[in-house]
Amino acid sequence: MIKIGFVGDINPGGEFYLSGRISPDVQSVFREFDIRVATLESSFGNGNTLCHIKSNDPKLGNIIFSPDESIKVLKDLGIDVVSLANNHVCDLDRDGLIHTIDLLDKNNIAHFGAGKNQHQASEPVIINKKGTKICFLGYFPPEWEAPYPPDDLLAGLNHFYLDKVISDVKTYKKICNYVFVMPHWGQEHTRFPLVNDVINAKKIIEAGATAVIGSHTHTVQPIIKYKCGIIATSLGNFIFPDRYIVPPRLTYYPNIEERGKKNIPITYSYPIVQELTFKKIPQSGRQGTICEVVVDESFLAINRLNTILDDVHVLKIHNQNFKVKVQLFVIGLLIRWTFVYRVVVKFKQIFNRLICKIR
Repeated sequence: MIKIGFVGDINPGGEFYLSGRISPDVQSVFREFDIRVATLESSFGNGNTLCHIKSNDPKLGNIIFSPDESIKVLKDLGIDVVSLANNHVCDLDRDGLIHTIDLLDKNNIAHFGAGKNQHQASEPVIINKKGTKICFLGYFPPEWEAPYPPDDLLAGLNHFYLDKVISDVKTYKKICNYVFVMPHWGQEHTRFPLVNDVINAKKIIEAGATAVIGSHTHTVQPIIKYKCGIIATSLGNFIFPDRYIVPPRLTYYPNIEERGKKNIPITYSYPIVQELTFKKIPQSGRQGTICEVVVDESFLAINRLNTILDDVHVLKIHNQNFKVKVQLFVIGLLIRWTFVYRVVVKFKQIFNRLICKIR
């Protein structure tokens, strides 16, 4: 029996780097896992180089990076493997991605979903644990704002093309006991997965994947068993702290004097700012799910624990409120039947448009 712990997006910088901590209850849970897996949604570095696409367009300029020293957060959690297939790991451009990869290698943290060239970007991580081979694959939508396609010489992200994903799953299923697929996808700040993501997740499971474990939405979405596999379209944020930003929307690490200034503007959204601003994460973005997948020759099981990053940046176990539990339960039921879910989502879109017109 092997216990694998999956968590959502981790940005180890911001206020968590400056003042955060991991509670003993979370540390205790993590010690029980044989393998710990996360999405690293940040580049490591000092901000001297910036994403050339985002820095040239203020509308895309939400740039996130973490000081090298903040890798200690991953080490303290005992993270073994990270997916780099996301829209912030290249925020310090290709040089920042290469630096991040080198820093992970130096700290013996395996990574997948991006690489220093096309070959490395498309390679999985395969871990041999207790005589069992476990494969991890990560993918990023090529149509998003900064896709960073790799080639033979350029670093970049492993792109999500369904045919390619299915082909990879079938290839690695031949040599591995279990194959986990981790796409970065979905619409931010909603508990409803995109219909196409649900369809694609089912096709990936049908191709032989053990589980599809998604990220990006910054909001926890349902986890369901589907046929012989598991679908978790998004585990939400695990560590995504408040942070300081400077124009247009660049992460910034102020000195003590700057931090002590009064009347620093506060925002909960993603505006283009004109001055030093404190970007606070809304409550839904402070919550995540630890998804424990237990694999054995005879069974596949899932267990869930919920977490919260509280207002003073302590990461701890959290009991979801009743409303959220009901939402996730109902949506989880709906996504089992694609046609029904498509109709519900369409009705929801029409209803929201009507409400906007009335207002």
